Amino acid sequence: MNTEVQHQENISFSHNELCTVMKNNLDCDFTDVLKQAQALKEYMLKKLSLDEEEIFECLGEFEEKIKTFALNTCSNYKKSNRMHQRLIQALAKDGKKERKRANNLNYPIP
Repeated sequence: MNTEVQHQENISFSHNELCTVMKNNLDCDFTDVLKQAQALKEYMLKKLSLDEEEIFECLGEFEEKIKTFALNTCSNYKKSNRMHQRLIQALAKDGKKERKRANNLNYPIP
């Protein structure tokens, strides 16, 4: 086995690393699965020093796994964002209630 192949076998991609690639992809919205999958594929191939012709036999499976990762990451992001927005709305609603109650008691709240 030559050293280039051995080097490529030792390369791994962390979840955070791939999410950073998606975050830094300014060509599209974070939740655009197809464009994010393309950016991830290009990043991974570049890091592995490969091109599509060299992995032709498994290109379909490779692309499918990347799309699945992008889809899951985007779905988790959307879910977390919805939960965050609900929390912000709940806190704002509670804050309004506190201000109203404080106004009725003549206590200033910042």
